[in-house]
Amino acid sequence: RIVDSIPLHEIENVEPNAPLQGSASRVQAESSARGPMPHMAKPRMCSAQAWDMLEPDEATGEKRAPRRGSALGSDRSLLAGLTKWSNYDGEFVISTTPEGYNLGRKYQFRALSGEDMQGWIDGVRAVVEEAKMIHKLEDKTSAWQKIKQATRRMVTSPMFENVSVAMILLSTTCSIMSLEAHFPRDTPAGQAFMVIEDVFTIIFTIEICMELIAFWFVPFFKTFWHIFDLLVVTVSLVAMVEENVPVFNPLRLIRVFRALRLIRKLKKLESIVLAISASVVPVCHSFVLLGMVTTIYACIAVELFKGVSEEQDILFGHFSSALFTMFQVCTGDSWATAVVRPMWEDPARKEATGRPEFFSAVFFVSYMVIAGMILVNIVIAVLLDEFLTTMSEERQLSATQQLNQASSFEDHVLDPVLEMLAQYHTPSNLKVSIKALFNRFDVDQSEAISYLEMSEGLRKMYLGRQVHFSTADWYDLMFDIGKPVLETLSLQQFDEIMIEQLRRYIWRLVNRNLVHEHKSEAQLLALKWMLQDPTQQEDTAAEKDWRRTMVDPEGGDSSGARNLD
Repeated sequence: RIVDSIPLHEIENVEPNAPLQGSASRVQAESSARGPMPHMAKPRMCSAQAWDMLEPDEATGEKRAPRRGSALGSDRSLLAGLTKWSNYDGEFVISTTPEGYNLGRKYQFRALSGEDMQGWIDGVRAVVEEAKMIHKLEDKTSAWQKIKQATRRMVTSPMFENVSVAMILLSTTCSIMSLEAHFPRDTPAGQAFMVIEDVFTIIFTIEICMELIAFWFVPFFKTFWHIFDLLVVTVSLVAMVEENVPVFNPLRLIRVFRALRLIRKLKKLESIVLAISASVVPVCHSFVLLGMVTTIYACIAVELFKGVSEEQDILFGHFSSALFTMFQVCTGDSWATAVVRPMWEDPARKEATGRPEFFSAVFFVSYMVIAGMILVNIVIAVLLDEFLTTMSEERQLSATQQLNQASSFEDHVLDPVLEMLAQYHTPSNLKVSIKALFNRFDVDQSEAISYLEMSEGLRKMYLGRQVHFSTADWYDLMFDIGKPVLETLSLQQFDEIMIEQLRRYIWRLVNRNLVHEHKSEAQLLALKWMLQDPTQQEDTAAEKDWRRTMVDPEGGDSSGARNLD
């Protein structure tokens, strides 16, 4: 018998699936194809008293929804809910916690009617509440772990973030007002601003302590902003405690850096800062090229204009002064009126050098065109290119995370396995990999795999994340290829199922990536599937020879098996 379980204390929510909207035929079709929905068995965490609240059916003896007059439903406003529940087709969903045994999966159940579904929902909610109380009493988690978990939930909540942002803004505003008014410390107003600053310092100290507890210990120091916050708060504490010591007075200026903490709190602002920081290295390369050109022109200017007059010696008498003058020309800061034209109007320059005026014009105009117009714009172009690229990648990553969170229950449980199977080279190579996977699941070598064998095999495979293969997934595999529910699968049936699931996986991947414009990989997979459809093509003689060399006739591992390992 196929058995699956949902620990009651890990049930997060029980709610109706969807209002009835012309789906009766669909429900009947799915019901006939899938067979009867699994009955609820008594979970280990359910007490006898709570389980007895679900009354047995008189005909079958199995647990069913409580009667309308039972004690379980007597405290509900059943009469008022009849109209509401009659709009549903009897399906309800049980959601589990993401960190539990079922990894946050959702399970669908079907009652006889909307009214019967209400009884089931009330009954399950009652036993879940009792199971959670029992689990809480039997929980072996240490007090420190509970404090960490509770603190992490608090500091990661939106309300905590909003309050923190408000405190930072208020603190910055008070600092600006204090500096603008510049009240002496011995006045009442000055003392009031100092008290306000100390209050904010205490608030931020409590906040950083909570974050340190929530992310204790190494995870806290892996984040740059946590270290920055800790440094600012520590310096503020030292300045507050030793405020009467003159040597610590400059430390109070560091409090203005509290405003930078908004970068971590506001995600959009943090994205901009990350994009700018990612542009630093390419921009530095552009600045190196600009610096080289400026240095060359500064060396030439010293040789050409040094010793001509006192005014020109101020501008070009030394390499450092010439370098700064050329930088002034590059920025366009009065380079014509303050640097070039006085040289033309100086009669001493003409007598000393004997060079025509257009020579100086060519020198400075060429530098202005190369450095001020071309290289400076290159720096800006590189900055914008890196900035926009980083921002685009950040948006795509954020959108992908949101899509994964929103569609985490739409993905198939076999997606990690299908991702590896999608790397096949030829149809025969795919069949070799599927057979290797079948042999891995067939631990008793009976040439057939059961639900338990497949579930345990998936659990033992290294897939990057834990996989929980439920009975509903087992039913879905056969429902997707139009087969009745089977207790075991042969190699041929397993091969047919995996090819169908691989086809569905590729199209899921195509649809998801098209939403985010990640078209290359998904389109190539779809194109490969169309060109090498395993359901349509036969193995060539060369492929059969290759297959015989890759598969051990006595049932040994193949290259596909090693790949799946």
